[in-house]
Amino acid sequence: MRFDFHFQRRVYPLMALGFLVVSACAGVPDLVPISPGEAQSSFGGDNPNDGDEPGFTDPTKPDNLGGGGSNNPDPCASAQTLNASLQPSSAEKLNVMLLIDDSGSMAAQYNGQPSTISRVVTNLQSFIQSLTSAVSNPNDLRLGLMFSTNQNSVFGGSNPFTPYLSGSTVFHINEQTNSQASDLAMFRRFAQPDFYHVLPNPFPTDVRYFPNTFSAVPICNSNAYNRPTRHNLSISGGTTAYCNNPSAQPSQIENFFHEGALNLISVTDDDLNTSYGADANDPEGAHFVYNMYQTLTAPLGANFIYHSIVGTTTSDFAQTGDAANIVRPGTVHMMLSQLTGGSVFDVRTSNYGPVLQSLARQAIFSSQTVNLACPVVPSRTPRVYFDGQEVSPSHFETSAGSTSILFLPTAFSPGDQGRMIAVTVQY
Repeated sequence: MRFDFHFQRRVYPLMALGFLVVSACAGVPDLVPISPGEAQSSFGGDNPNDGDEPGFTDPTKPDNLGGGGSNNPDPCASAQTLNASLQPSSAEKLNVMLLIDDSGSMAAQYNGQPSTISRVVTNLQSFIQSLTSAVSNPNDLRLGLMFSTNQNSVFGGSNPFTPYLSGSTVFHINEQTNSQASDLAMFRRFAQPDFYHVLPNPFPTDVRYFPNTFSAVPICNSNAYNRPTRHNLSISGGTTAYCNNPSAQPSQIENFFHEGALNLISVTDDDLNTSYGADANDPEGAHFVYNMYQTLTAPLGANFIYHSIVGTTTSDFAQTGDAANIVRPGTVHMMLSQLTGGSVFDVRTSNYGPVLQSLARQAIFSSQTVNLACPVVPSRTPRVYFDGQEVSPSHFETSAGSTSILFLPTAFSPGDQGRMIAVTVQY
């Protein structure tokens, strides 16, 4: 499955689109999706040490040493080269949030297969152990699970994840995600009264979609997350647009998670309710939610990475042998994964063990950074090399004035976990 769309990014370049859907019938022992950045060749043949790179001087030569003369006292005035190493099997801090669809269909069994909820519960302990083993101190892990225990059709008034909760390290946030509103659950919990939502450009007036017509949606409240809806649904049912003012009970996201990238993992048999029109392939609904998530996670100082465990095709809603049925394919979820370098898996996969193991690896990869001796300057775009091969800028993040390079999971392959990688940064 492939979605092609174009828009302007505010933080880092659009990564090449494309991913591998992992199904229950794949028969592959190590389920690792093709990340969006891998759809095109990310590695060039340039040698970072060949000395002929335009725009970069050799800081090891006396003539190029900043601060060596009275007219150039700043040691960071000239181009820099950093040689470092990474071994992406550990992390200083890890942030993960599971957004778990709490609608009744998630507890249903199909063709004798366990429900989606039970498959997640069954494999959660090994997922937590993988994350915990990657940090030096268990408190360096922050794993949140968001769903409403009040959904009796799913949980029967109990919380099946209770045995795995451990206070500040593995915790539950009791917010209703619904089939199509996990983004609103995040907004209700973490949006502050001064919430500011950057709209895509261009983006029409907020509308609610009805068959063959558009109806205007009134602005909800000051600072409310007023987003367009497609499926004529609200938290309480009916035709009211999704609107919510968070000023009553906002939470500081930095009180839950460490500074750094936040891995959001959505588990659902439905889609987000975020298109302003009938075309499910239109990216603006996904971009709308992307901007909201980016604003919410800004206090953590790094971009979020969105992983999708969703229905991935419309061709077999009820085919015999599925571990679960799906209500609709997770089109917008998958677009968010494409925008952020996340992974995509099929929610109908019968065994979530390999899926969650792969997601644990992706989370560990998302925390890999190298620190720079000097700040990045606007006039010199950093170039990064792994073992002498250049890494595409779509696989890492930095900005003018920053003294670090943060790598996305797409910068690594599964075989990189545990091996030592020689890193060279020219900046």
